[in-house]
Amino acid sequence: MSKILLIDDSIFTLNHYSEMIAKLGHEVLMANSGEEGVQVFIQSKPDMVLCDLMMPEMDGFEVLTQIKGNKKDFAYFFLVTADVQESTRAKALKLGARDLVCKPLTQEQMVEVLKRYGK
Repeated sequence: MSKILLIDDSIFTLNHYSEMIAKLGHEVLMANSGEEGVQVFIQSKPDMVLCDLMMPEMDGFEVLTQIKGNKKDFAYFFLVTADVQESTRAKALKLGARDLVCKPLTQEQMVEVLKRYGK
């Protein structure tokens, strides 16, 4: 069982993805903002992070930058967004994200993301 941190400013999205992940047998941690997400990451050291890209105050790029600064070898960080432009993907990968995942995720897509990275 993996520990997976969800970071999103939408309570609906957090609850929806949390249900999907819990059904797959994983422990779920949630944060409702980028700042909270960084703090939860530091305190709980999850195996994987699924983070919304577009959030107020601290976007997903900044969250990724701060988390990578706290744990250089952390490999399983996914940005989740409806913005699937190649320039967005390129920036995410350059900053150290494992991948950019198109929002909204279905149950099948969530299974695929977790399976692809051994979680």
